[in-house]
Amino acid sequence: DVLRLVYHRRLDPAVVERCARVPFGECFCGRAADPRTATLHGTPRDEHSARFDHVDDRGHVLLPLTEHEETLGVLAFFFPSGQALDPERSQFLDAVARLGSEALNRIQLRSKLLQADRMATVGILAASVAHEVRNPLTYVLFNVETLEAELAKLDGESAREEIRDIINEIISLKNVVLSISEQEELLDDICND
Repeated sequence: DVLRLVYHRRLDPAVVERCARVPFGECFCGRAADPRTATLHGTPRDEHSARFDHVDDRGHVLLPLTEHEETLGVLAFFFPSGQALDPERSQFLDAVARLGSEALNRIQLRSKLLQADRMATVGILAASVAHEVRNPLTYVLFNVETLEAELAKLDGESAREEIRDIINEIISLKNVVLSISEQEELLDDICND
């Protein structure tokens, strides 16, 4: 599992580049991603495996955003080095982390519901396609079976008429299949949005 830096404000570009993707367990932020981790705080020099000499020696608080023992993300707050994290600030930051966890969880649930809805739409479309293909095939099968039984009894013109009906149904089936292939882009859009 990897943390991705999604939002930042006034971070040094070198920090943004280095911290764009941090594996769980690596560096200070990666250790905070462990859902069993409580709030972590310290200074970059004490806790980071990555060193940035030109970056201020600020302290920071890392709050894991979790839902049912699953890490959703990590919030990082920076403050002047040497400033203590008093109980009131700690409670406030814990409340922010709980709200952040709830918001991320709702976003994930909404995304899962949208995906389920898209898949249901694809299922309905597939059932419709199957119906459209099955009808001409059933007609073709019936006519071929009828033609087989009747060919011996029919004159040449009647046999040609039966064969033309079969050809027309095969053309109809071909058009349905072509229409489906033209809708492939629409299906991709439905499934991947």
